[in-house]
Amino acid sequence: MKRESACCAVILVGALAGPVMAGGHTFIFDDDPYVSSGDSPFDLFGPGSDFFLENFEDGLLNTPGLLGFGGEIRFPSDWTDSVDADDGIIDGFGLDGHSYWAFFGEGGPLARFEFDPKVLGGLPRSVGLVWTDGNFDALTFFEAFGPKGESLGAIGPLILGDGGHQGATAEDRFLGVTFQGGISAIEISATLGRIELDHVQYGDIIPAPGVLALLGLSGLLSGRSRRRLA
Repeated sequence: MKRESACCAVILVGALAGPVMAGGHTFIFDDDPYVSSGDSPFDLFGPGSDFFLENFEDGLLNTPGLLGFGGEIRFPSDWTDSVDADDGIIDGFGLDGHSYWAFFGEGGPLARFEFDPKVLGGLPRSVGLVWTDGNFDALTFFEAFGPKGESLGAIGPLILGDGGHQGATAEDRFLGVTFQGGISAIEISATLGRIELDHVQYGDIIPAPGVLALLGLSGLLSGRSRRRLA
């Protein structure tokens, strides 16, 4: 099975369609259902992990350094499609969780997430989200942007919708990107209808130059202090 990407060919092999290289940037598309944070390709909760996971379950978009544009939070309802495990049970439905959805934008729905280096102390090198619902006949794209706002390429067009909008989770898919130079923003868009998503995740922070300078100064002062105490 093969889907054409705006940056390169995406060849689905087994569970994970990646890494997909585009000018040194690695895009990840998982063609297996994402039903919980345990399905993330990132180490979200391991020792020393600096990852953040926004699952919207408090009804807010409020993880540090994350800004969202083009959508709004969707609360539990007969039409909500949250990540399956977010309501406390994996049962094939996400009706009782929260999600984020964008709809009817110019040229189709588009949701954009930006990462604030001042809050994070730098930019994340690994970013992803989970597509949970959309129109069955829409083409979906996932694009990433580098530290200066430059496009790093995109995955797409992808056909992800199954025609149902009652919270089923079998079609939920992870889309992500890694880039050692830092990621300033991601966008997910479609050619029509709406997009529903969840589990925005980001981490592996590359310190900003000012932060690196402070860390260097801290190390220098610490070294001087140790020498005085010796």
